[in-house]
Parts: sequence; C-alpha cells; structure tokens
Amino acid sequence: MRTPADADSRVSEIDPPESDVRFRTLADTAPVFIWTSGTDNKCDWFNATWQAFTGRDLAQEVGDGWRGGIHPDDLARVIEADASAFNTRTPFEVEYRLRRHDGTYRWILDTGVPRFGADGTFAGYIGTSLDIHDRRMAEDELIRREQQFVSLAESLPDMIARFDREGRYLYVNSATTALTGKPAEFYVGRQLLDSDSPRELVETWSRTIQGVFETASPSYLDFELTMRDTPRRFEARFVPELGVDGTVASVISIARDITASRQAEERARQTAKMEAIGRLAGGLAHDLNNQLQAVIGFTTFLDRDPGLGDQGRRDLGEIDKAADRMRSLVAQLLAFSRQQVLSPETLDLNAAVIEAQALLQRLIGPTIDMQLELQAGPKWTRVDRTQFLQVLMNLTINARDALPHGGRVIFRTSVRELSWDHADTTGSVIPAGRYVELQVVDSGTGISPEHLSRIFEPFFTTKPVGKGTGLGLDICRRIVVDRHRGDISVDSGSAGTTVSVRLPRT
Repeated sequence: MRTPADADSRVSEIDPPESDVRFRTLADTAPVFIWTSGTDNKCDWFNATWQAFTGRDLAQEVGDGWRGGIHPDDLARVIEADASAFNTRTPFEVEYRLRRHDGTYRWILDTGVPRFGADGTFAGYIGTSLDIHDRRMAEDELIRREQQFVSLAESLPDMIARFDREGRYLYVNSATTALTGKPAEFYVGRQLLDSDSPRELVETWSRTIQGVFETASPSYLDFELTMRDTPRRFEARFVPELGVDGTVASVISIARDITASRQAEERARQTAKMEAIGRLAGGLAHDLNNQLQAVIGFTTFLDRDPGLGDQGRRDLGEIDKAADRMRSLVAQLLAFSRQQVLSPETLDLNAAVIEAQALLQRLIGPTIDMQLELQAGPKWTRVDRTQFLQVLMNLTINARDALPHGGRVIFRTSVRELSWDHADTTGSVIPAGRYVELQVVDSGTGISPEHLSRIFEPFFTTKPVGKGTGLGLDICRRIVVDRHRGDISVDSGSAGTTVSVRLPRT
C-alpha cells in the first residue's frame, strides 16, 4: 500500500526556462527515473532513463499513458495512492511492478514530492523511481525461507529456537512451549542468560552459541534437563544461519529428546551383560551341582555306618542342611541362567499355598506369625509347580529377613480383573484380562524409595555381606514375567511391604 514518505517539505521551484533546461539535461543523464506531473495530476514529462526502461517515447507516457505499463494487480493500488497524496498535497511512496521494454516486470519504488512555483502556488509533483526488483526479490526469498523454516519447525517434535548475536531468543517452536509448559512470549526477546534453567547449563549453551557465531560452524551438546519433575536426556545441535551478506545472522538450536533411545541402549547393554553372566552362572551351577551330588552321596553312605556316634550324626545333619541350601542356590542359578526346563501344569493357587504351608513356616521361624487369607474357590492358573514354589520361597525369605525381631506375614489370594493393558514396576506390560493374584505381606519397616526402584536388578541387595545373593526378586521376575506371562509389583511403606504376583487365570 502507499504510505507517505518521511521526506520533509522538499520543494522544487519552477524557475526561468534556462534553469528548466539545465534541470532536464541533468535529469536525462541521471541513472534513476525522474518524472514530473502538473496540477491536474497528469504526468507531463519523463526523463530519458525512464523511456529507455519502458521502451516507449514521451508521447506515449504522458498523461495517464504511463499507467499502461503497471502490472494489473498493482494498478488500482497505485491510482488510489496517487489520488490520496494529490488531494492532501503530501509526499508519497508506493511500490509496484512496471513492465520493461522486453515485456518483463520489475519492482519500482516511486517517490514523489509536491512542487511549487515562484509565487508559491502548487504546480504538481516531481518524483523519482528506483528499480528495487533485486532487493524485493531478496526480501521475498527471505520471507519464503522464513515461512518454510517456521512450517518445518512447527511440525517437528524437537525443541527448536533461534538466537541473535546477543543471545536473545528470536523464536521458539510449539514443541518447546509444549515440553516446557511456557508460552512463546516467555522466551522471545529474552536473554538466554536470564533463563530459569540450571545456571551451568545456560552458560554452556551461551558459550556454544557464541562459538557458532565466531566460527560459522555447527556445534553439538549433550545434556540432561529436568522437565516437569522428570529428568530427560537431550542432544542439541547448533547451526549457523547466514544473512544476505554471508555472515552469521543467527543461530538455530535443535534439541532432541533422546531419553527413550538412551534407555533402550542401556537395556540392550544390560541384556547382553546379563546373558553373559547367565551363561557363566549356568556353567557354575552345573559344576557345583556335580560336586554337590558327590557330597550328598558320601553323607548318605556315612549316615548308614552303624559305628557312627551321635556327634558324627549331628555333624552329618549340618552337612546335609548346608547341602540343601546349596541345592537351593543351584536352583536359583539355573533359574537365573534360564536353563531350567519348564513343565507347566494346571494348578490351584490356594492348594499350592496350603501344600507349601509347613515348608514356609519352617522358613520364617517361630517368632513370626504366618497367616493365610485365601479367597474361597479354586484359583486356577497354568504354571510350573517347582518354579512357583521357588517364587513362594524367595518371597517368604525376603519377608522373614524384613522381620528380624518378629512380626506377621500374610499370604493372600484373590482374582483380579484388569480392564486395560497394565505395566508393572519392572516395565513389563501384560494385556487386559482375568488374573489370579498372590500377595505376600509383611509388617516390617518397608523399603526406602531409592532402593525400591532397584529391587529387581540382578545382584542388588540391601542385606549384609554373606546374607543375600541379590538374585531372589530378579528370579521371581524372570519366572513370573518372562516364563509365565504374568507380572510382579512391590508396594512398600512404613507399615510394611506387599509383593503382588499375578498369573493368567486358566
């Protein structure tokens, strides 16, 4: 649209003919277009530069003839701007496309100021026209590129921002506002160093951005940031954005959330490590089992010796107890290495707990009260009986160790209906459906939050050295989750700990 120019009251006076001749001679040799109009707002003269550009002579251009070269889309706007300025006798500027002698259009910046005669009366306008086509095309290209940039940035899930040389935010995309919970107005125009992010991180970002301005080379940064109370891992790339003069005009930062991929990489490393440890554990278990069989065999022969005294038999009893404990350890190592053969059968959970009651009572000892709260009716599931007993024993031993001064352990069964896919504390997901549930509840002091998040890790234990292998809950998880498509979870607080095992109902 046409806007008044910032020109002041520049005045061109129409003097004697000699001056007029000198003016026109000078104007014809000028590299810019020059024109004049009269009191009727009709153009009455164009310099030779204008005529050379349009390829039309003066007779064709005077009056309103020159308007025939204006692009049809711009004509109405130019006429309106001319009329507005003429009626108010004010300077004006207007941009439009003008047809050149070869038929192409180029953008022109037209500037006009009113002129007055020697007696001060209004005599029309005198103006200049500049070919600004190249500049206008460059501006349009910048606008197009900016629109493409914004369109791309808004469609990406990465946090994208633009910074100027002073470290101010020029732009942030919607992913940034969504992830941080702060509107774009919070960032734009604000110094990066004024951010409420951790000071060390902000200073590192600022140094990285300044380095990109100085070297015009991309840079990279790997960092951790807590967002909405959740620690996240990011990988950021800083890219120089060049201006029309070839220098770095701004820096674009692209920060990608790589938390999930890093966790997947860590899980893959842990899996590979645990497979290697599992193979080692399996080999050790087999070797240990072979030696254990020899120990058990010889103690059996010795026990049959009629000449063995009471003390000797007591000693053999201790050896036998140690052998039983070693058998349990071998079974756990085999379960850990996944070398046990799975023999599933249809099993009533209630019956299995009752059958194991005497064994479990011996495990927990006389100072701990054991209670059964078994929901009426059979709780059918398909499970390996030996491995289920191993789960029961491991959970019972854990409950016993949480009650060094006595207390209560409850074995509770029920049927659970999961109406949606469920993720347990190990990260495994089981589908919706009906499950039989076994809960082992102790009245101990509970598990601290920092330990609760790690209790399913292999070899992690809070027990004193020599009191635990750290394999109990990991083996329970492997048996329940990996082998029987169930899940296991732990809820712990000051009132005690509840371990819940859910198995598909048959």
